[in-house]
Amino acid sequence: MPDRAGVYSAPGVVTIFADAFRAIGALPRRSHPMTQTLSPERLRADIAELLDCDPADIAPEENLVDLGLDSMRIMVLVERWRAAGAATLEFPDLAEKPELGHWTALVAGGAA
Repeated sequence: MPDRAGVYSAPGVVTIFADAFRAIGALPRRSHPMTQTLSPERLRADIAELLDCDPADIAPEENLVDLGLDSMRIMVLVERWRAAGAATLEFPDLAEKPELGHWTALVAGGAA
């Protein structure tokens, strides 16, 4: 059975990209971790920020990739949410089913 994680599961890949994003200012520095909790509202707001849309415009069952969320932005979310407490979150967890409702249940343990 093929590895569902693919290239993004290779050791260090997410870290390399995260460091590159930090270098250009797209991610917070590790020395300044986020303190806001991972609530359904926080997840929706983070996604909306990267899609440059209103959080209310994102339906829980809508495919976020179809809305413009590419793999690089998903990696930004993984890094943000890890820093905010979702330490075991991996790229494939989000890429497998890119829907707000699924991500909210997975990351925040609630409904979108």
